[in-house]
Amino acid sequence: MYSNTMKWALSAAVVMAVGTLLAAVSVAQEAQTKPDAPADRPELTINGEHVMKGELDNALAEMNLPKYKQPAQRAELLNRAAHMLLTDAYVEKKKLPVDEETFRKSVKRLRTRMAMAKLVRDSTTEEKVRAFMEENPHLFDGTRIKVSQIMINSPVYDSTTKQMAARRKLQDIAKQIAAGHITFAEAAEQHSDDPSRIGGGDMGWFDIGSAGDLNFAYHCFNTLKGSVSPIVRTGGGWHIVLVTEKTLGDGQPKPWVDARTQRKLPPEMLAARLIATRIDQEILLSPVTGAAVDYHKVGD
Repeated sequence: MYSNTMKWALSAAVVMAVGTLLAAVSVAQEAQTKPDAPADRPELTINGEHVMKGELDNALAEMNLPKYKQPAQRAELLNRAAHMLLTDAYVEKKKLPVDEETFRKSVKRLRTRMAMAKLVRDSTTEEKVRAFMEENPHLFDGTRIKVSQIMINSPVYDSTTKQMAARRKLQDIAKQIAAGHITFAEAAEQHSDDPSRIGGGDMGWFDIGSAGDLNFAYHCFNTLKGSVSPIVRTGGGWHIVLVTEKTLGDGQPKPWVDARTQRKLPPEMLAARLIATRIDQEILLSPVTGAAVDYHKVGD
């Protein structure tokens, strides 16, 4: 497990590298799903607190940087870790006060992040990742699909009432398609909020790595050719997908290209991310499944 100092340094560096807090949290959570390297010697020590070489090596490995960038990033991580430790010492020496309510909320959020990190770690053990790959070989063997979609806008910050209304609208559309009252393409042109509606919802061909949203991709690839998927939730809204074409792979797991970084990564990493994104799907669904209390945004 990384020390708190290393976690903060890693998060800060990733924020600078990719420009979003979401990416920083994602990389930090993924880093906790793998065993730490041996903490063989301190790389940095300030006031008796250490940043170990092993955890620094782990942090760099999880960032998937090209070799030529690693020395500079290593120096950046150490610099930020040193700054954090010096800040700790400064606050302690000055005995600076903190607002207790703010502190309480911060501790609560930290507890939530630690609990989620443990859930992801426990769900993506080597054994569970291997089992997931064996159960879903088509996700890793180069299978490609051509799909059309219908999407109803419904951001996560919308009220529970609005989210449920958007889902009911898509359910009604799906029923009309299933009954043969309207074709999928016609329904997409008339009702979809996605730009693909202009072409009847056609999104073209993609493989699992180029789909962007992995939960969306998981449901697309688990839908039979010629069939319409169950309703899928993403951060932007509710979706149904029609798989129009499918080219099967050879059944053997292969490296995949991350759509965000364009780097080739091992299939085991894709499996771990797919497992984690299914957990996130439960969270996104909670306002309409009763797992979360009703909420609203200002202005509703």
